[in-house]
Formats: sequence, structure tokens, C-alpha cells
Amino acid sequence: MQNKFSQVNTQLKTLLHTDRLGAIKNGTFCAPICLEIDVTQTCNQKCLYCYWSDFREEEKTSLTKQEIFSILEQAKEIGIKAIVWTGGGSPLCHPDIDSALIKSHHLGLQNGLLSNGMLLNKHLADIVLTCCEWARFSLSATTEETFKIVHRVDGIDRVYGNLEYFFRRVRELRPEFSAGIVFLVIKENAHEIYDAAEKAKSIGAKYFQLKPPSDCEIDLPWWKEKVIPQFKRALELKDGENFSVFSSQYTISMYGADEETRLISDAFPTLGENSERCLIHYLTQAISADGNLCYCKHFRGVKKGVVGNIREHSLKEMLSSYKYKEMCDNITRKNCGIKLCQYDNANNMLNYVLYPDPKSNPNFL
Repeated sequence: MQNKFSQVNTQLKTLLHTDRLGAIKNGTFCAPICLEIDVTQTCNQKCLYCYWSDFREEEKTSLTKQEIFSILEQAKEIGIKAIVWTGGGSPLCHPDIDSALIKSHHLGLQNGLLSNGMLLNKHLADIVLTCCEWARFSLSATTEETFKIVHRVDGIDRVYGNLEYFFRRVRELRPEFSAGIVFLVIKENAHEIYDAAEKAKSIGAKYFQLKPPSDCEIDLPWWKEKVIPQFKRALELKDGENFSVFSSQYTISMYGADEETRLISDAFPTLGENSERCLIHYLTQAISADGNLCYCKHFRGVKKGVVGNIREHSLKEMLSSYKYKEMCDNITRKNCGIKLCQYDNANNMLNYVLYPDPKSNPNFL
């Protein structure tokens, strides 16, 4: 039986790409496995916890249809395997997102979608279902009142209606398709955790994922008192392969892994931090809606993290450049400025595999 956590277990996935691991080790050209594309900075919500809100205000821009197609063709040419359509803004706000998904699918690239679901009409729903391998929808409320507070717009019934239609189509046409809801928990919506999980199950989602925003302040007493009891109730809604309830890897980093605070136990094996080297950036990168190729997905809008721009250079030129090599040599996990990285465990795994400690006697299995 497939591990129900495999879709979010990044560190184990990295071990599947032995050609890339060899390229990293040998210092040869290494195209990322996965490329995130922000097609637009436009969003139809104003979520309280949005990581990119300041960046969106500064850079209200979108990629053109021709630029998107060019990126996809170049990605295919250099060996990128998967595209995540994300933001930035909401990808479904781009007028050509349907054509972009179809183009990517026809090129043989795999696709995943992150969206708030507000614009997921029947036309787009069928295209997403045809062209993607998974779709995850951010919805952090069950009532209109909380929706207005957290997402800061009206329309929760519209979103739930869109998602219910989509999840029904998934089960009718592509039962293997991974589709679920992520609930970003903050103090304004923690009281609705269980209700949200129950609602997700009732409308046909395959999973409910709970996690705190990555840049929020850690409040352990609140977490223990308000979040854990609700989440433990939500865990009772699990139904084998039909419906899963889980959290994220960086939740452990924020709130620990002891019995009182963890939301997951053995789903994500961890290794102690063993190196300052950041290696995961070789395998997953992002292009923001202004055309910048970012050294790391967390470097959207960060000047020091811009490798180059697709309006001036090809992907291969940028990834082969002296500037990129200098960034690889000089940007570390200690000086990057990211206080909480979702890829900490993956970096630990990559460093353990590619640069093993001789004292660990790695040849003795």
C-alpha cells in the first residue's frame, strides 16, 4: 500500500533522482526536477497570513502567454520534470492559465496546482483534472464570518461549491488524482479546525492538511490549548485511503515532536542538521511573475536570490552561469535569511547521502 504521506515527504523523494544527485556531487550541470511558476501577482483574496502580500504590492505583474510557453519549452529541453503552478498571486487569475496547463501537459511535463479555488469554474476544473497530477486548495474557514476575517473577501459558499464539484469529478474520472484542502491555522480560525476537516471530508476531498503559516510567531501555550485538541478530533475522521488528515514537515520544526505538541509522529523521519550546505535548491526552483529565476523559492522578491531573468537569458544559460555558481558556493543555510525552511529535513538527507561522515562507517550495512 502506498504511504499516504508520500506526496509531501520531500526528503525521500529526493533519493529517487540519482542522476541529479550524481550531478550535484560531481559539480556538473543540474537542472531542477521541479519548477514553480508564478504566472501572475494578481490575487482575488487578501489572506491575513499571506507570505507574498508585500511582494505582490511592490510587483503587480504577470507573465505573458508567450513567456509562459517559452519557459515550458525550455524546461522540457533541459530535463525539468514537473511544474507547480502557484504564486505570487493565484494562478487561476491569469487569463491564459488554461492554455498554459494544456501546453505543459502536451509537452509531457507533470503538473500540480496550488489555488484558493474561487475561480475554479467547470471549464477550469476539467482542464486541471486532465492536465495535473494533483491540486491543493487553500481554504482556512468554514463560516462566512471567519472567511471574511481570514481571507478578507466574501464568497465562502462559492468556494465550497467549486471544490465539491471538482472533488466529485475527481472520484468519477480520475480516482488516483490527489486533491485536498490545506488549512493554515492562526488564532482567528483555530476554533474551526475540526469543522473544516469534517467539511473537507463531506465534500469529497481526499485529505485535509493543517499547518501554521511558515512565518508566524511561535506560541506554544496557544498551540497546546487551541490547536492540538481540535486536530486530535480531526484525526478521528481519517478513513483509510479515502480520507487522510495530516500536517506538514515544518510544523515539527516550529512546535517540536513530543507527544503533547506534535501533529504527526513517524511520518517524517528526521536527521540532525549536519551541514550548512543548501543542496535542495538544485532540485526545486521558482520563476516569479516578473520573470526572475529565483535561486530558492523563498527568494521571490529578494534581490540577492535572483539568478537572472527569462526575458534576458535562457534557463540553461542562467543555470550554467558564473553568477549561479557563486550563489551555490556562497549562500548557505546559515546566511540565507530564511528563519524556517520547509526543506530542512530534505537538506539533511541530501547532505547525509552525498557527503557522508566517514566516522559513520557508511559501507557497513
